[in-house]
Amino acid sequence: MNLNDLYEKVSKKFSKDELQTIYYNNTKHYMETWSVDNFNVSWYFMRKIILDYYKIEKKPRDIWIKQRNDHMLSTKKERYENGSYDYDKFSKTMNELYGGIGNSSPEIFEKQKKKMVELYGVEFPSQSDELNKNMWTSESFEKGRQTLFKRTGYYCNWDNPDIGGKGRESSHSKESIEKAKFTREETLKNYRGGKKEFYKSVTNKRENTINSYNGGREKYYSDRQKNINKFRKYLYDNIRFDSSWELIYYVYSKDNGIDIRRCEDEHFEYYYNNKKYLYYPDFIVNGEFVDIKGDHYLNGDGSLRKVYKNQDLNKLKCKYRCMIDNNVRLLSSKDLKKEFKYCNDKFGRRDWFNDYLVYNKK
Repeated sequence: MNLNDLYEKVSKKFSKDELQTIYYNNTKHYMETWSVDNFNVSWYFMRKIILDYYKIEKKPRDIWIKQRNDHMLSTKKERYENGSYDYDKFSKTMNELYGGIGNSSPEIFEKQKKKMVELYGVEFPSQSDELNKNMWTSESFEKGRQTLFKRTGYYCNWDNPDIGGKGRESSHSKESIEKAKFTREETLKNYRGGKKEFYKSVTNKRENTINSYNGGREKYYSDRQKNINKFRKYLYDNIRFDSSWELIYYVYSKDNGIDIRRCEDEHFEYYYNNKKYLYYPDFIVNGEFVDIKGDHYLNGDGSLRKVYKNQDLNKLKCKYRCMIDNNVRLLSSKDLKKEFKYCNDKFGRRDWFNDYLVYNKK
């Protein structure tokens, strides 16, 4: 069936509005099945009909991200009792079946080496001329330098103070690298049981550290994600933003003559269990306080949602009450559609904000 015949068949069954509703309201996984069940074609051809023949706009990124996240969440709830991946069960199963996780398992380690020998004639990727032929050419090296400069303003991460580059030259000199390499090789060679036992020991130590973390495994992974979010920022007009959405909202407002500024000192107080907490909104826009939240932080009624298992829901409710009492306007993805579209058109692509991604010093 060619595209013209497929279009004629689809148009007899669905109007443009009906097809757009189906396309916008469902995930890619659903559409793949839907395409085959209704027209016995792959999603690739149905997508061409929707975009090229019906002239329906491509699904906005914020919509499909929300659908993907909702789909992932529902899948987790179906598979796991507490709605979260059971790391303890995974670790226990891997250790029972293979004696370790990943390369710490001798069986998995040997299988990987055997497969590499079958495919490339070597045990490790770094030993293969075929895999490495384009990795360290002068052209690829220069391309990497130019990409890094475009994103950060530096040709080398060691020179970037936002990544903590100051003073690293001495620790990454040729002499120090060779010394570290020699020390590592000596450690592996002299370790009781050899390399396999060494990596197994490292994995076990890591597992013990996670399991003994104050608050358990869930709090460990929760705190790790918080730290990632804490140090990853966006820098624009010499102003730091905690998320790309905040940056998008700021760019749109500045370009369209809206009075906007970051909340630096302005904050509100709220109390929970006789303890005072401070809450800082994101912006002051035309004299009004505005806070931008990702959809996963909000319930259907717009109130704050408990995201991490170790969060105190009652404390979260107190914070939300503080927002309401002080007339803070909460914005989510559905409130920022025109801002998303404006910035995508201005910069010519959807991931433009990555050019302004920097990292705070830890």
